[in-house]
Amino acid sequence: MCAERLRLFIAADIPREVREAVAEAMEPLMDGVPGARWVRPENLHVILKFIGDYGEEGLEALSNEILAAAGKCSPFRVR
Repeated sequence: MCAERLRLFIAADIPREVREAVAEAMEPLMDGVPGARWVRPENLHVILKFIGDYGEEGLEALSNEILAAAGKCSPFRVR
């Protein structure tokens, strides 16, 4: 039996007011892109690194590596 593969990425959450502003800006565009799947505002985020397909068997090690790397980084602001 094949182990399940997960599609993983590292993302930064964005403040509620920014998500709302982006959702408002997206609204007029929605009818102009047939077949597009639009993300709900509560699911908006900024992807920092796309990891790709990953097996469940390596999740704990990957999580530990990401947490160790993130622990070396200072908080940042985006404008």
